[in-house]
Amino acid sequence: MIHNRRALNLPSTHQNGVALIAALIIVGLVTALAIGLATTHDRTLLLAESRFHGNQAQEYLLGAEELGRFALEKDFESDREDNELVDSLEEPWAQEQPFPLDEGFLKGQLEDAQGKFDVNRLAVQNQDNGTGDTSPERYTSDQKRFIRLLQLLDEENPMSISDAIEILQPIIDWIDPDDDSFGFSGAESLEYQREDPPIRPANGPLKSISELRLVKSMTPELFDALEPYITALPDSNGLNVNTAKPLLLRTINLENDLTPLSKADGEQMLLDRAGSGYIGIAEFLDSGVISSLTPLGTVSSNGLTVNTSYFTLKAEVEVGRQRRTQYSLILRDNGDAKIIQRSDFNL
Repeated sequence: MIHNRRALNLPSTHQNGVALIAALIIVGLVTALAIGLATTHDRTLLLAESRFHGNQAQEYLLGAEELGRFALEKDFESDREDNELVDSLEEPWAQEQPFPLDEGFLKGQLEDAQGKFDVNRLAVQNQDNGTGDTSPERYTSDQKRFIRLLQLLDEENPMSISDAIEILQPIIDWIDPDDDSFGFSGAESLEYQREDPPIRPANGPLKSISELRLVKSMTPELFDALEPYITALPDSNGLNVNTAKPLLLRTINLENDLTPLSKADGEQMLLDRAGSGYIGIAEFLDSGVISSLTPLGTVSSNGLTVNTSYFTLKAEVEVGRQRRTQYSLILRDNGDAKIIQRSDFNL
């Protein structure tokens, strides 16, 4: 009996082990909970910071738009005072403007959207289309410039005139309002209905140049080559010869010639427009390269201009961990500039 009583008073090793395990489990749970709370707290702070900086970035981008509008309106006022409504690459609006921020940077670059070829102008057709597909008389001045542009995209292996026309005609059919094929290579609704899946042609102006990817004659490689030189505008008055990309200057040739100008001619045209550019299309037509062509025929002024209505603003901002880019299309109408399109991707 005495032996059993003593046994009851001895500490139990089994109970001690259970208590230790329970204590370890509690410590582990508390540690895991603390780590989880800390992680959640850090994530919440990062999320709040990201949302805050994201809102800041968006406000900065909207501010860049206001600065762009202000610059274009001031430029118009200055041009009107000088009685010269001319837009060139030497003007203040065309210079990139950087703005340092406490936690990053903001920069904006205005670009003349009419320094590119407006593909929506291809829809206009000549009154008499009875001539053959390769006849210059069949095409408008803008369509002729596009044919020449296609021949310039790969100068080592230039495209033929007939191949360029085969690409042009389905584009005209995609944009023009009727359902009649333009030429032998044209394509209207019936042909696109055979696609898998079927496609409905726009039969109207392009909202974005990316729509060209759907056109029968367009390949990914051709689109990539064209993209730097083209745009799609609601209603432009043509190509600004003061801001046009150098390759596009070479698309301005005699009305009876579907070939582009030479590289040397293009370089000379750049030199001729240096500085503030041409004050009018008449001056451009009287300039060196163009005036040398006129004894051989006519260089049309249709679709050419020295002032611009449409501009593209590329605004970039970095705030904390947020970095964003926004593209805005600005219409300047009689001095009043307004945003008509906005995108995270190039317009």
